[in-house]
Formats: sequence, C-alpha cells, structure tokens
Amino acid sequence: MEPIAVGLYPVTALHVKHSCRPNSAVIYKQGKQHLITIEAIQPGEPITIAYVDLISNKKQRTEQLKKRFGQNYECTCARCAGDLSGIDDLLDKSTIPTDEEEGRKFISRCIKEWSVLDMARLTEQKETWSPMQVMEPSYFAHFLGKTVLPEVHAATIGDKRRQQAMRSYVIQDKAQLLERLHLAMEALVHVPQVPAFTVHAIRAAEKVLVDRIKAGKWVEASRCSMYLFVAYCLLYPPLHPKVSYHSLIFARSCWNALVEMELIGVKRKLEKTYANGTRTWIEWAKVAVDLAFGRETGLWREVVELQWVFDREQKVKASS
Repeated sequence: MEPIAVGLYPVTALHVKHSCRPNSAVIYKQGKQHLITIEAIQPGEPITIAYVDLISNKKQRTEQLKKRFGQNYECTCARCAGDLSGIDDLLDKSTIPTDEEEGRKFISRCIKEWSVLDMARLTEQKETWSPMQVMEPSYFAHFLGKTVLPEVHAATIGDKRRQQAMRSYVIQDKAQLLERLHLAMEALVHVPQVPAFTVHAIRAAEKVLVDRIKAGKWVEASRCSMYLFVAYCLLYPPLHPKVSYHSLIFARSCWNALVEMELIGVKRKLEKTYANGTRTWIEWAKVAVDLAFGRETGLWREVVELQWVFDREQKVKASS
C-alpha cells in the first residue's frame, strides 16, 4: 500500500515528517487514510511517520531516504543520530547469517530445537546471559523479552495480577521504555555474535512464520512469532500497527499451538506454561488492536472471538 498511498494521499507525504523512530503511523480503513499516534507527543514536537522499511540498517535506510527526498537528505532521528543509534550497530554486528537463504535455514533449525519450558526455567534462574558467545533466537526472545517487557514476562509465567493490568504495559511510559531498550542494547554489546538480531534473520523469520502457518505447524509458528515480537520491540514503538497486528498473529499461534500440544499429548507443566503465555498474549493483542486499529475492525472481532474461545476452553478444563 505504501508506494500507492504516496500518490493517492499526497497531503500526508507533503506535511508529515519522516523518522526511523516515529511517534505516529498510517493505517487505512475503507479507502481512508488515518494518521494515528503511537506514543506520547510533547507540545511543539513534530508528528513523524516512517517512510522506509524499519527492518533495515542505517545504510539501507539512508539509501531509501535519499532516493525519496534527494541526495542532500540527512535523517537526524533518535535511531539514526540519537540515543537509539546502538540498534543499528547491533544489526550490523554479527557476521551470520550471511544472506536471507542462510537466515531461513538458521531460523528453521532454531525453532525446531527451541524448548520453551527449558528457556522459561533458565530465564528464571539467571539474571544475565553472560558468558555467551552466540545468541540464538530462543535466548534472544526469552532474555530480551524479560529485559524490555518485565511485567509482561511475569504475566506469562502466571502472575494473574499483571495479566489483568496489561493495558498499562502496552501503553508504556516513553522514558521507561527507552531506559529498558538501553539496558537491552548494552547487554547485547557484550555478546560476540547475535545472529538473532540481524536484518537477514528477521526478514527470514517473517517468511518462515508464513510457511509454518500455512503448514499448520503451530508450535514452531508460536516460537517464531515470539522471536519476531521481541525483535520488533527493539525496532518499532510498541503501538506501531506492524507490532499490533503481529501481536494478534502471535496470540493466535500460541492458542493453536496449545491445541496442537493437547492433541499429541504433552507434559502438564508445558501445557500450563503455554496456557499462561497464551492468556497473556491474547490480552496484549486485544489492547494493541483496540488502540491501533479500533473496535469497528475485523481484527478487533477476531481477537475478541479468540479470547472467548480460550476462556471457554479453560473453564471447561478447570471443571473437568
């Protein structure tokens, strides 16, 4: 939609500035373009959206921006020249995977080997991942998730009080979020290779996720979704439409994975871990979809239906 939208909705392109860490975003409803805020905007602060793919490093974004706005254009946003510039340093840090095809093989192997139960246990036992030479998606998702979204992590392991307060965690205080992002970046700097946080790996994971969903391999899809969600949390503000939409995919993948595991028979502890996670991510998706897309959309109806089905099944299971 984006290349077409510039021609159909020229006013936005003329009057809304670019940022690689935008405070607003564009969505489309029934042929109309809507500009939505995705984080608090202070008086006098310009409204910004991203005119480039944020799953790209600084060099790639600069080339796209110069092509669009002219060779003299220089982006001075927080990610390009500010306190979030470390994100691009990390994206360029690892030498593996070398391309997207290698990234697909890497992600496919990792989501097969990933033990959610073992990683959940390890995350609770260890406060840091040091010493570690190579950080793969499972470690990245669990440890970074705990660093950037500690309250949500607590909810996924059964903290019902935090599950009920999900709205306040989705709408994070900007200063607090930046502090947590800095902690995450600082920790990643000390790991020699972080192949989980590269452009090739993230783009490959998006394609692998589609493949797993089409194949009905929901356990692997849920792992891939979790990895992508945490990666997106570093690249986008939490309420960005891409993250909000992905949270619904993540929640549905978790629910379908739970059903899949019940059919094949798994340990009760693993089932409980997935149930807690599913409950949490459905609640997150419900808040995110509401704020990003609104309650008059099909996405809202989908997440409400998903929550109803999940709650019904949990009540049946509890009474049996």
